[in-house]
Amino acid sequence: MRYKFGEYGIYKGKEYELAISWNEKKCYLAEYDKDTNERIQREIYFWDLDDYYYYYRIAIYKGVEMDVAGFPRTPEGYVILYTHDQEDAKKLGMQRPGIREYELTVKESEVEIIVRKAKRPGWRESAKKWKKEYERKRENDK
Repeated sequence: MRYKFGEYGIYKGKEYELAISWNEKKCYLAEYDKDTNERIQREIYFWDLDDYYYYYRIAIYKGVEMDVAGFPRTPEGYVILYTHDQEDAKKLGMQRPGIREYELTVKESEVEIIVRKAKRPGWRESAKKWKKEYERKRENDK
């Protein structure tokens, strides 16, 4: 199953997956052609977006909510779960690959994957500022 993940935005009423060039203050809107399944990209300025947010995935495993790494999944159908919660990690017998992180590889069929959507705070104010800077620079270049 294909789960949404990463940066997304609304442009002219339609949702697009985004790639963002922060230096250029531009967005690349991605969509897939229904007939060819080919990825089509369109370039716009960041401030032309109607909305900007991201999707992230979490997993519920044995009643515990955890982050998902190594997703969509390994070729064998496993997902890698991770947490920073020591109590949950101990309860689930998780390994400790880092100082404060724990991970566990489980079959995808053993977890419930949930996709959540979150706003990017302050994006609209930044976009307005960048647009003013862009317009000022264009005026000075004339």
